Amino acid sequence: MLRLIAAAATALFWSAVASAQDPVAVCAGEAADAIAAKACLARQLSAAEDDLVEAERQLNAATSNFATVERQRNAATRLGTSQAAWRAHRDLDCQLTAALAPAELDSGVVQVACAIQATQVRAERFLRYAESITPLEIPDERLESFDVADRDDGERRIYFRDWLAACRPDGGCAAATYVFATPGSNQAAYLLRLFRDAPDDAWSVVFAGLAVEPDPNADLQIWVDDAAPTTLAPRNGHRPAGAANVLRIVDPTEARSLIDAMTAGLEARVRFADANGDLHEERFSLRGLSAALDWVDTTQPTMADTADAAAGE
Repeated sequence: MLRLIAAAATALFWSAVASAQDPVAVCAGEAADAIAAKACLARQLSAAEDDLVEAERQLNAATSNFATVERQRNAATRLGTSQAAWRAHRDLDCQLTAALAPAELDSGVVQVACAIQATQVRAERFLRYAESITPLEIPDERLESFDVADRDDGERRIYFRDWLAACRPDGGCAAATYVFATPGSNQAAYLLRLFRDAPDDAWSVVFAGLAVEPDPNADLQIWVDDAAPTTLAPRNGHRPAGAANVLRIVDPTEARSLIDAMTAGLEARVRFADANGDLHEERFSLRGLSAALDWVDTTQPTMADTADAAAGE
């Protein structure tokens, strides 16, 4: 019986969620017989449920970082609705998984193992969400290494995980993330930056190659997670923005679609050719981007109003 339980470890739908630990394998290694193995699975499911409750609590608490009460309440309502629907889906999906399992496998074991992994993955996702919308307080000395805009008096900056949001006194705002030359260094090798000059303007997206300069006359590819790459041709798709190594997406609609995908994703990838035709690919974390843009949406109108008032004096 234990051999049959262990055989289910990799046979049933686990490959899509590799971050979750295989509960069947854990119990097969710990339990002396089938009864003990099932008791082990029951304990794992209980622990996974406890972890999910805690992750949901942290996510609820993190929504207090949203700029408006309306957004906070909407997130809390959506979270509750989503959880109820997810639990129903998890139970039905795991029943299906058990029904489709090979006849020699214990369907009850398969169903419980499925529920454990689904619950673990859900908890991990909630913790990532909570982390991404929680701002970080960074010491001032580190800010000097992240010059997204000129350091004018009155510029406001804040970190949201891997993204820095900044608004200038003239109302222009940006959000940026970096790939560094070496881990722990302050020397940026590549930059992905979103910016707009006024609250009603469209967002612009730029990629800058600092360690290796992209060829402005070659295609640029950008995509999020496992989506198909978007290929941007020179001139019509992308153009240099102030310097040859800084490329801006030309079409505002294309830029907006990319930003929408980025706020829902975990990683953006950029592929470019250098002057010799050699291809390079860089990856940018998207942790914190959604919260950074939310901060800009709230801060920029205030900065713009102040700039307008100063101009009218």
